[in-house]
Amino acid sequence: MSESAINLVIVFICLSLIAINILFYYSLQTTMNLVNDKNRQMPGSYVWLNLIPVFGIFWPFIFNAALAKSIENELKDKGSDEKVNLYPGTIVYPISFLFLTNLTYSSYTTFSSTLNYGTLYLSALFLFSSLYFWFVFWRQTLRFKKILQGREVISSPESTYAIILITVISTVLFLGGFLQLWRILL
Repeated sequence: MSESAINLVIVFICLSLIAINILFYYSLQTTMNLVNDKNRQMPGSYVWLNLIPVFGIFWPFIFNAALAKSIENELKDKGSDEKVNLYPGTIVYPISFLFLTNLTYSSYTTFSSTLNYGTLYLSALFLFSSLYFWFVFWRQTLRFKKILQGREVISSPESTYAIILITVISTVLFLGGFLQLWRILL
């Protein structure tokens, strides 16, 4: 494969990731904007602060928690007994992305001519877990968006197969990293 083709693939992947992020932030903004002003913790447009490079590392903790509390207030105000559990988005996915960012940065600054497979496996583990919990949070947010719009929502539990798949991938990555570390130490 030529260098220009590789560069084209990298540009395509980057543009795709940017488009997906924009769709994600837009769905969070519209969900927050569906909440009545008196129940809203902050304006929905504040979600775009995630795009500020360093600020965007910590802002998901604040905005996602405000979104969860706003939805909870709105549903209580409407007399609904629906439980608001956006835990994957308020804590888990931001922490996973924070660890992933830290690992990626430290790997980038400390890599020399040798490749540290333990760090590589850990990065892959945090990447898969981050993406999984990010997707779960997005899906839950879209579900609450439908509830706030008054549309019928079919309640379905999280896919057991997805949880099993993530567990297997995480275990394989963990064991692979452990075996590489063991090989390095011996």
